[in-house]
Amino acid sequence: MTKTNWYVVYTRPRYELRVAQLLTRKHIKNYCPLHVVENAFFDAKKVVLEPLFHSYVFVCIQEHELNIVLNTPGVINYLYWLNKPATIADDEIGSLVQLLREHNSVIPKKCEIRLNSALKDEDYQCIVPEMPSESKQVRLVLPSLGYCLVVNTN
Repeated sequence: MTKTNWYVVYTRPRYELRVAQLLTRKHIKNYCPLHVVENAFFDAKKVVLEPLFHSYVFVCIQEHELNIVLNTPGVINYLYWLNKPATIADDEIGSLVQLLREHNSVIPKKCEIRLNSALKDEDYQCIVPEMPSESKQVRLVLPSLGYCLVVNTN
């Protein structure tokens, strides 16, 4: 069996869910992480689910399927690293799924992640920094994406 990898697909703005549906119809394993957002409309508040990462959808495919995904309406390109489509570690996707399963409202923050230069690409792992016991936050660092996800547990 050929190895599959997780890749990040860059989509048109606000096309994340549509792209995920089209990929599912093509029988391509994908993940569009959603989180709860409270929107204020005039005098009322509305709670909605929105994509956690704007214009990103994750796909788990074999390398020879890269073009099939690119030919999906709404897909612009892959995220690239060193002139190749960037891969995301399975444990990062798993940690992301678990975090969103346990917490509704997650805030993604772009962060600079400095990793030991001696590490190879496949050695990068997601990191949950230790927090003081009185802290009211949970953080998940996703090195391959350059994001830190913050959950306020108040």
